[in-house]
Amino acid sequence: MKMSPITKCAFIILGLVIGSLGLKEVVGGLSASSWPSTQGEILSSDIKYYSNSKGHTYGASVTYSYTVDKRFYRSNQISFGSYSGSYSHAQEVLNRYPKGALVPVFYDKSSPDNAVLEKGVGFGAYIALYGGIIFCLAPWGLSYFWKRFEQNPSLPL
Repeated sequence: MKMSPITKCAFIILGLVIGSLGLKEVVGGLSASSWPSTQGEILSSDIKYYSNSKGHTYGASVTYSYTVDKRFYRSNQISFGSYSGSYSHAQEVLNRYPKGALVPVFYDKSSPDNAVLEKGVGFGAYIALYGGIIFCLAPWGLSYFWKRFEQNPSLPL
């Protein structure tokens, strides 16, 4: 069985899109390690429910305000590469950021509207980055296994 060029291109394009989103999050998280901080206030802190045909997940939704150079900002980005998961994971995040709490907010000096509550790179960024790489390489890997199987169908894949 041979993979069509259109299918190969679809895998590669999807991989590039997913991978570039992950890379953007990884680079953002790494650059945030040198960002200055200011004090912010948690305006809202809720659990969001996401559902699709494969199941459901929960995510922390935190909105906060902060001031840089006497200018007021509002954001909802907890970290680079945040992800939705279990209810308990979302609750852990919310426990760190209850409504009304005063918290450090890390912001980009060149673009103060770009801010996070947690420095570093979240797990979701790496999932997207490596998932994109896997999608880009999948056509060659699948072609290898199909070719091997066609040569000797009794071999395990």
